[in-house]
Amino acid sequence: MNAITGEDIAKLFRQKGLVNTSKWITFALKTKLPDTKKDLDDVVNSLKNEIRGYRQEYYQDSNFRENCYETIYKNVLRGMSAGQEPFRELTKELIPLIKKIMQYNKLLEDIVKVAEKLDQKPKFYMICFYYLILMEGSFKNVMKNLLAMKRLKEGKGVTVTETLGIITEEEIEKELNLKEILPERLKSGNHRNLRNSIAHANFRYVDKENKMEFWDIYPRTQKYSLTPRKLTYTEFSKLLLEVNFFCEIFGFIILVLIALEDIAKRYS
Repeated sequence: MNAITGEDIAKLFRQKGLVNTSKWITFALKTKLPDTKKDLDDVVNSLKNEIRGYRQEYYQDSNFRENCYETIYKNVLRGMSAGQEPFRELTKELIPLIKKIMQYNKLLEDIVKVAEKLDQKPKFYMICFYYLILMEGSFKNVMKNLLAMKRLKEGKGVTVTETLGIITEEEIEKELNLKEILPERLKSGNHRNLRNSIAHANFRYVDKENKMEFWDIYPRTQKYSLTPRKLTYTEFSKLLLEVNFFCEIFGFIILVLIALEDIAKRYS
């Protein structure tokens, strides 16, 4: 696989609307930086500032955007600092995932808008389908790699093979401080239980209310892990986009660090 370069990343950020970050990376690649630490901090801070306003139409809660950035950045950066070579090995494996996140996540927002024009029942089932794909695909892979980077940070040996073998749900349950791995809103359990509800076909469309009802039951105890919950299309689609946003931020931060490594190599 061809290595991704700083120029590639700057172009991608520009296409995604993160213009200031793109400009900083381009500047850094073309200029022998007089104060490497300051200028690299500027690149990172530029991304942080742009994320505060990113996808404003979907993420009105600025605290959620900030929390996504902080939790992911802390784990990725410290994991990188704790073990450069393992980090490089992990990120090489991450490039296909990140490219998919960058390519398809904007499409997902378009799907949400297009589905609004469908009849009530079909659009709900359509969005359920995409929610399950996201939770089983990008989100699960992001979680695996965040856990791996947290272990790097803690001085634990991590290999790509071990990372790919992580059973995310079980591993997350063992974590003492979930806030390091997930923003508060994503670690509350609603998303995991909602995913289980859809995967186990524990949902139904309520015609009279124009809502979808979800529930989740522990197989052994037959007790609710998610008590029946009714959501409008807008409410449900925003939950989908929250997970989508979290995955995007992960991709952005990894790409910034790859770009910074490219810059450092050129001027070392």
